[in-house]
Amino acid sequence: MSHGNSRASAARGQATEKATPNRGAGRSKDRQTLEADIEQTRQGLSETVDALMRKVDVPARARDKAEQLREQAAGTFGSLTRTVRHKAPQARQQVAVPVAKAAQAIPEPVRRTTARTSRKTAQTVGERPEALVAAVAVCAGAGVWLWRRGSRS
Repeated sequence: MSHGNSRASAARGQATEKATPNRGAGRSKDRQTLEADIEQTRQGLSETVDALMRKVDVPARARDKAEQLREQAAGTFGSLTRTVRHKAPQARQQVAVPVAKAAQAIPEPVRRTTARTSRKTAQTVGERPEALVAAVAVCAGAGVWLWRRGSRS
């Protein structure tokens, strides 16, 4: 009897397997989907942790900002230098006429000093326009400082 029961039981098992042939494949597919979801979640968490680490890394952020400002300042300085080199000859010509007129009204020793200074200034501006940019920047900075100092009083 027990032998008969085992045959009946085996026959039911075979019938069940025949009725649901993809049951094992379905489990496998569900498992693959679940593993893919877990991996995707893990990747998302990793990216979130990385983003949070970058946010709390103040020294690195400060270095990045300093580099950005350095590049911006270099670009601005380069642009100003090109502008000064381009406009230096025109400025030299515009300054030369008033200086010459003023030199004629000045006594001879002062006139020689003025001419020498004018030549040196024109030569310096022609050779090193960044000196003119620096002088203008210093004057502008002093003007802003004086203006702010006066507005506080």
